[in-house]
Amino acid sequence: MKYQLLEWKNKHTRNNDDAEKLIKAFITLKVEMEVSDHGNHKDVKYRCPKWKQLTVKDHDTAHQWEAWLKKLGFTTIHEH
Repeated sequence: MKYQLLEWKNKHTRNNDDAEKLIKAFITLKVEMEVSDHGNHKDVKYRCPKWKQLTVKDHDTAHQWEAWLKKLGFTTIHEH
């Protein structure tokens, strides 16, 4: 599966746990990000201007990642 996000987007997290999960996923995906700490939550600004590729173990996992990335504004390509 391939993914890209040309323009910066911002995600306002509800708490630090949600922020850390998002940050960890973006590190795995090699997504550019800037984090603003507001004490009880963080804002995560992110983009991925170059196409990246993620290899997963099965088709269901690919669909889960694809749905999550699309929800965050990414363009995805999932070939069968």
